[in-house]
Parts: sequence; structure tokens; C-alpha cells
Amino acid sequence: MYTVTSFWICAHIHCLFEHAHSIKHALSLSLSLFRAKQGHLKAMYATAMMYSHGRGTGMDDKAAAKWFRKAAENGMAPAQYR
Repeated sequence: MYTVTSFWICAHIHCLFEHAHSIKHALSLSLSLFRAKQGHLKAMYATAMMYSHGRGTGMDDKAAAKWFRKAAENGMAPAQYR
């Protein structure tokens, strides 16, 4: 039988999981952005996708377009259609 305490614990565990998930996305974006600025093609595309979908940050269409353009200019075929 569930008690108020068990529901409270479950709610907090879920909250911690969601927070950890957002931290993982933020770290992924930071690493991807760092590598994209160094000229890594896959990182440029990954950075654009993260900005496009709001992973690790809020959705930013302007930043996504910038990184899709850079990836496309360097030969990343999927970026040419974004």
C-alpha cells in the first residue's frame, strides 16, 4: 500500500532524474560546441541539431541555422537540407 511518503519519494526521484537528464544534455552541448568551434564537421551538425531541438539549451533557431550552414558549407550533406 502506498503512503504519502512513498509518493513524495517517487516524485523527488523523478525530479532528480529529470534534472540529471538536463545536465547531461547541457554537457553534451558544451562539448559539441567546443568541438564545432574547432572545425569538427560532425560536431557542427550535432550542435545545430541540439539548438534546433532545444537539447541542453532553449530552442534557438538562429544558432541552429548558423551551425547547419557551417556544416553544409563544409560538406555535411544532411545539413544542406535543413
